[in-house]
Amino acid sequence: MLLKTKQVPSYLSALILVVGTYLIGYKAHIGDFSIIISVFSLCFCSLYVLQKSKLEEKKLIRLGIVLRLILIFSIPILSDDYFRFIWDGFLIQDGYNPFEYKPNELIAKFNDSKIHNELYSGMNSANYYTIYPPVNQWIFYLSAFTKSIFGGILVIRLLIICTEIATYFVIKKILNRYNLNHNRIWWYWLNPLVILELTGNLHCEGIMTLFLILSLYNFARLKDINGGILLGLSVLSKLYSLIFFPILLLKANWFRSKKILLGAIPIIIIAFLPFFNFKNTNHFLQTIGIYFHTSEFNGSLFNFVKWFGDIFFGLDINFSPGPILSFIAFILILIISWVFRFRNRLAIFKALTLMVCIYLFLSPIVHPWYCILPLTLSLFTKMKFMIVWSATIFLSYVIYDNSFSDNFKNLLISFEYLVVFLVLINDLKNSFSFQKIKSSFKI
Repeated sequence: MLLKTKQVPSYLSALILVVGTYLIGYKAHIGDFSIIISVFSLCFCSLYVLQKSKLEEKKLIRLGIVLRLILIFSIPILSDDYFRFIWDGFLIQDGYNPFEYKPNELIAKFNDSKIHNELYSGMNSANYYTIYPPVNQWIFYLSAFTKSIFGGILVIRLLIICTEIATYFVIKKILNRYNLNHNRIWWYWLNPLVILELTGNLHCEGIMTLFLILSLYNFARLKDINGGILLGLSVLSKLYSLIFFPILLLKANWFRSKKILLGAIPIIIIAFLPFFNFKNTNHFLQTIGIYFHTSEFNGSLFNFVKWFGDIFFGLDINFSPGPILSFIAFILILIISWVFRFRNRLAIFKALTLMVCIYLFLSPIVHPWYCILPLTLSLFTKMKFMIVWSATIFLSYVIYDNSFSDNFKNLLISFEYLVVFLVLINDLKNSFSFQKIKSSFKI
């Protein structure tokens, strides 16, 4: 009886997660920030309780599956990107290359198609070429076989749930391999950010994350060609996985590096061949450039530099210092790659976490789902700032609620990053010493 009494907070927390997931998945609206953040905060507090609980692993695994299945029939409310996903899938089935045409260039050809017009009216990127690489396009292609928007959502969601389950078991294998605390896995498996943004909003960051940690697991087992193939698939899911190549190649010797590239390069080339030619390669790069120069959402250091440049120098960050921040991120990523090149295998997770976060901190656009990859990587470190960021990043959804003033929105975003940076500074203080960094630069 005493044991059951002790488990009451855990079962209550599980119930809150179930109800909260349902409410955000089916009842909330993207403009209802007060409701969304209140329910999300309760869910995250429940996650904290469950992460500390003594519930059996099987029960927590089942809970994670239930939370995802709750959302199985929901329509994404916090993102409308799924319209473009399914549109691209229909284009491939209709014999069009999605990298070749903007939606507004083709919509006239589909005047008699109700579903094409519904997808077109719902998407937010009708004037841009697609930016989703081949692995995503394969998934979108499969979703279009249902010949309906809801059917497409269901197919993408089921595939994402499968990758999340696979990710759980890969995380567990890595934790076992390095004798790390198994309870850290619940920060991924039961995290409302992960559940709502992957299963709920259909974002493919989870697929990239699975391929990346699978590749790292294979590298740890000296299966370099397999690891290279999986790393290539990670790039084919999200291109910014390319930033991981320097550290992985530096960390391996010459013979192992060749095997990594032998696995990665052919799969990348083969996957891109059906889609790309010289003309639409320019389309792809141009769209990425436009996206990062015309869009802003939840930026941190980027917004600070923009404000500083505008106030003191009258500069427009998007057309002057903006590229400088990208160059700084590139240099910092190379420095981290060099510093960690001879560290033990477990330390690579810390390096990769910091590299992704540098990229995000200097970016003008940081959507909540962008944090899922560094959150997962951080589970194999002692750093806590990514767990904190996964709790605070939902504050960014205040942007969509017109009932709040711009000053209040900026205040909340500032609070989000203030908490994250304070925890990050503490993590770095506990992780690095000047002498260790200095010695890393000796050849």
